[in-house]
Amino acid sequence: MGENGEEQRQDIFFATILATVDPALVKRPLGSVEAQQWALDRYETAYGIFDHNKPSITGDEYALVRYHPSEDTSIGDILYERLHEYKECCVQDHTGLSFKELLELPRHMVVKIFEQCRRWEEKKPRLSADLKDLTKKL
Repeated sequence: MGENGEEQRQDIFFATILATVDPALVKRPLGSVEAQQWALDRYETAYGIFDHNKPSITGDEYALVRYHPSEDTSIGDILYERLHEYKECCVQDHTGLSFKELLELPRHMVVKIFEQCRRWEEKKPRLSADLKDLTKKL
């Protein structure tokens, strides 16, 4: 099949997708470029990047190229999760390990270190309160 046949097949494919999403949106068969633009508009609206349902002349003209938190691919990345845990559990304060040293340890040891540091962090408020009481008595 030549190029024209391929384009027709793509047009039918995208029109079929649109019709299954919302038949009211397909007033006429859309070309592949129109269908792709429609899909991109829906994506940007759904993720809060730009609301194509309420276009505004005074809107942010750079919204489509600017970094948007909903498109952050590092969310759920184990490295960032470990960094957050390291900071939250005050690992360096409790163990003296740097973040790099912690990452060089086997996983089972890292998990145990986080568990222990979390326990120590939970005890901190009680120890702090006990210390205040003791200093008041002195």
